[in-house]
Formats: sequence, structure tokens, C-alpha cells
Amino acid sequence: MTALQALLDEGRDAGVFTHAQSAVWHRGTLLGLDSAEGTHPDTCFDLASVTKVATTCAFLALRARGVLRAETRLGALLGQVAAPGLTLEDLLFHRSGLPAWRPLFARPDAMPAIFAAGGGEIAFASAREAVVAAAGSTPPEGPVAARAVYSDLGFILLGEALSTAAGLPLDQLIQEVVAGPLGVELRFRRLGSRGRRGDQANGRAPPDVAAEDARGRFAPTGSLRPRPPAPGQEGAFAIDPIEDRAGDVDDDNAWAMDGVAGHAGLFATGAALGAFGQAILEELEGAGRLAPAGLWTQAARRDPLTPGSERTLGFDTVSTEGSSAGRFMSARAIGHLGFTGTSLWIDPVRSLVVALVTNRTWRGRDPAGIRAFRPRFHDAVAALLPPASAEG
Repeated sequence: MTALQALLDEGRDAGVFTHAQSAVWHRGTLLGLDSAEGTHPDTCFDLASVTKVATTCAFLALRARGVLRAETRLGALLGQVAAPGLTLEDLLFHRSGLPAWRPLFARPDAMPAIFAAGGGEIAFASAREAVVAAAGSTPPEGPVAARAVYSDLGFILLGEALSTAAGLPLDQLIQEVVAGPLGVELRFRRLGSRGRRGDQANGRAPPDVAAEDARGRFAPTGSLRPRPPAPGQEGAFAIDPIEDRAGDVDDDNAWAMDGVAGHAGLFATGAALGAFGQAILEELEGAGRLAPAGLWTQAARRDPLTPGSERTLGFDTVSTEGSSAGRFMSARAIGHLGFTGTSLWIDPVRSLVVALVTNRTWRGRDPAGIRAFRPRFHDAVAALLPPASAEG
């Protein structure tokens, strides 16, 4: 048993999550793939907001092809938006002034059809349009670059804007300009085409999530739809929940968007997420499969306009205190977290990639456990490597 597997087992035994995997790359070499006991190596995890990294990569790829620019305005790509003057760069830096979150899935024009037994492609397509329209009609709560507010709404609109610019559905766009060129396995899972409500209409219960995962498929993140409110979201919506199953995206807004959104929706194994991170590191070093090194250098810099922002173009950076990346990542490291307990950190100074995927929301929506676990895990990774001063 490796030290990292022991730590994943400890997190499982402590009730932080029931399933977990990790992948660590150093200096271009895969150091190890670890799984908590009871987690199949092929189990897929809901990446949650780590999806935003793929959306960012799609933006950079389209920018490199001359399809759009950082200064392209939202109104030029999406009609009927409350803030047409926002640029794609504003959305990527989370400086747009848009609110962090709204229960867009709870709109009356979105929910009834997809909650009804037998809801399929047409119902989800209509709900998706309603959610996107609701995001577009939400006005900013403050001026651009006044402060950084991490916004799911901004990335919902960004994903739709990129899709419009490329003339492709977002899931197809991510496959063609990101996953395909990088050779990585990242997948959205559409709900409407799977006839997921048909079984309930025929009187059959949803499949048991534990049995489904035991076959090495999907780590369950919740049993109800909508999910119980996260801390701070109490009272934001009132919908009688229905039973849900593993393999459906955890995020309710992404769920109502048929599982395909710019802010959430991708699934991957820990190994695949680690390979994605390594491919991004190679891009930062000039591989040029998505975009030239100059664009990546710009993307990895903190927002120069927003006071106190720790955001780069679509990525987070290492905080001076209490970072989820632990104490030993360099100041140039970039990464992202996901609400389901996922994370990806990429350190170009140490030539280090750490991918961690868990299903911590299966244990509840309070993030305290995973917040304490993440820095411990990344410090344990650092303890396995040569000292930073010896890495040149």
C-alpha cells in the first residue's frame, strides 16, 4: 500500500467520501495511480467545476484559431442578455459582476417536464433553453473588475458563447478541440437521450447506486433530485425531490441543461484527469496542441485589473494561506476545485500534476471534511518528491 492510498483509505474511513482516486505526474512521468479501498480503477467521477478547466481550454483553442478574442463581447455571440457588454475575458476572470449562483433549474418553465415520468430529449432541450435564458437575463450585481466573484452563471454563458462561436454543441466542441487533440478521456453524459424517466414510468425503481458503482461505473454523489441545498443555499428553492441515480451530474443547473454545461458536467477517472493535467502542463511548456505558449502564458497570469483577485484566465492560484493545494506548491501553480470533491493542480515550476477525485457529496453537502483533507493530501504528495530546491 502506498502512502497516498493509505491517506485515501483514511479519508474514506473518516467519512469524508466513499470513493476516491488520485493520479500524480512529476517531470513528465506518471508516479502513481491510487484508489481508496473499494473503488474500482475504472470508476468515473463527476468532475463538477473542474469542467471549467476544459471550457477554458476550449476558449484558448478557439482563440488560437482566430474564431474569437478575449475582448469578444457576450452580446456579439448570445442574443437577449442582460449584460451584452461583458467580454469573454470578464467571464473567465470571474470579474463580470454576475452572481455566484442562482437556482435556475427551479424556474417553472424548466422543471415540470424533466421531472415528469418519461421526460426525454425534447423535455431536456426545452429545459436547457430555459436555464440558459435565465442565466442570460440575470444582471450583474456590480461593475466589471470591482471584485472577483466566482460565478457559475458566468461559465454557463461562456460555454454557450463558445458553442455559438464554433457552431457546435458544447459537448461536441469539448471533444473536438480539447479532449481529442490532447488524447484524454473526458465525457459529458446527456440525460434526455437515455430515457432515464421511462423506467419510473413503467413502475421500476431507479437502479441501486451502490450496485451500479460496484461494476466500476460511476461514483454516486447524491440520491435525490434536486440535491439538498448546499450551505448558504437554504431556502433558495422549494421542490419536492425525486430519486436519482449514479451517473447523473450532481449540479442541478447542469442537470437541467441535459448534463452539458460550461460550468459542470464532465466525468472522468482519476487517471484521465491526471493525464489532462499533464497535457495542460505540456501546453504551458510549449506543446502547442491547443494554443501557442504565449496564449498559455497570458492565461496563467493573475487578473491584473481586479483588486485582490487570485484568479487567472479560467484557473485558480495558490492562496497565501490555507490553500487546498497545500504548503509546497510554487506560486506559479494553477488549478481548480470541484464541489463533488475533485481537484486538479498543475505546477510548472516543480513540473508536477496532482489530480484528486472523490464523491464527498455522497456524505453530505457540508465541505468541511474535504477542505481539511485536500491540503493534507497535497502535502503528502510533496513529501514523496525531492525538495523544491533540488528540482532545478
